[in-house]
Amino acid sequence: MMKKILHILLVLVLLPLAVRAQSFVDVSTMSAANDSARVSLLTCAPGTSLYRLYGHTALRVRGANGTPDYAYNYGLFSLSKSGFILDFMLGLTDYSVSRESLALFGYEFANEQMPVTEQYLNLTPAEVAYVMRLQNQIFEQHKYERRTFPVQGLNGTDTLVADRPEWTYRYNFLYDNCTTRAVDAIKAALKAHGETLVFPNLKRDKSVMTQRDMIHEFTKSSPWYQFGQDLLLGPEVDRQFNAEEQLRYNFLPTYALRIFDAAQIRGRDGQLRPLVLAKTPLLPMVTLSQQKATPLTPMVVFGILFAFSLLLTFGQWRARKGNPVTQRAWRIWTLSFDTVLLVGLSVVGILLTIMIGWSEHPAVGTNYLYVIFNPLMLLFLLSLYLPRAVAFRKVMAVLAIVGVLGYFVVYFLGIQQFPLATVPIALILLVRSAMVAYTSCDIAHHARHRVAHSLR
Repeated sequence: MMKKILHILLVLVLLPLAVRAQSFVDVSTMSAANDSARVSLLTCAPGTSLYRLYGHTALRVRGANGTPDYAYNYGLFSLSKSGFILDFMLGLTDYSVSRESLALFGYEFANEQMPVTEQYLNLTPAEVAYVMRLQNQIFEQHKYERRTFPVQGLNGTDTLVADRPEWTYRYNFLYDNCTTRAVDAIKAALKAHGETLVFPNLKRDKSVMTQRDMIHEFTKSSPWYQFGQDLLLGPEVDRQFNAEEQLRYNFLPTYALRIFDAAQIRGRDGQLRPLVLAKTPLLPMVTLSQQKATPLTPMVVFGILFAFSLLLTFGQWRARKGNPVTQRAWRIWTLSFDTVLLVGLSVVGILLTIMIGWSEHPAVGTNYLYVIFNPLMLLFLLSLYLPRAVAFRKVMAVLAIVGVLGYFVVYFLGIQQFPLATVPIALILLVRSAMVAYTSCDIAHHARHRVAHSLR
């Protein structure tokens, strides 16, 4: 508790410095704005925790003469809630909003040493009032719990508050999250007063991006998390769009910040004015360097397993004419490897089946990785443990080979961007399936030879 109070005191000291820093941007404009109501976009830099990798966005709404001064945070969730992980996978996660004193909001990010950038928006008084009213409607229409935190500041005792309403919204990482909620409130205020956002500075930018590319920018230091996420996300996030369509970038906080820097407001009279009047660090602290990625990346691990599968398969092929003891030893090794491989592919396939069939996430309804990550691999595994199911085993091996060929067709045509680490996985499946098909044909040939010999 003492550590929390110390951090809040630090924030209370830093916030006046941030306000003072704003005066260096535009003295006349900002000094007048400090006495009037205003709206700012708060963008928190990416952190080191998994749920902090992409950063965070909140709205700062400040009343006239600096009171009240609240941050509206739409990223409220509880990991301790029963079934949270399953609900998140199925797209059934409900988030909420909190209305917090700015210092209390800043404490959380000061504690994790995540810098916060404030963009003071060039809205009219009527538009500021609209945003304020829009945010407070939730608290006026629903019951909420208020927590108070008396803190001794430089100017006496400050009572910080945090309001949590009995209200939720259906969270969606790509289209409805903390960032899009803040951006939508600003767009709604402009629209209500006959004004629109325009991006004239983006017309010359011919670059194209996908949502997956943007996500990778923030997950590169967490390769296993990135790999798992790429397994689940389908081709929808691989659609390319240009800079003029940057409104679609709003789902990521730092991209929304860049968009607002380039945005302008077209007023009713057709005149343009910048959306962002000033930008300044709200919490002037040094950004933490990103943690180094583990050297055992998915590509390294599965590349090593592919090399091992080649050695294992070559040894099995050479031992096919050896003595029974040697053949039995290799059969145990290969069967153990194939069991681990096919169980792993099946488990991921079951997960993809759940996501494709039941998840409400918009980007997981189609996934071409299903051709190799499939629950039917369990039938392939079963055939390996049934000595007499030679024909069935051969059919399952051929189907697995067809699946791998389908994987490479999709991969090279660029229909879906597969994680690079799935290439050695597909090659492992190809090598082992080809060997199973070969041995099945060999067994069938010897069986026919024995039958023909017995009939003579």
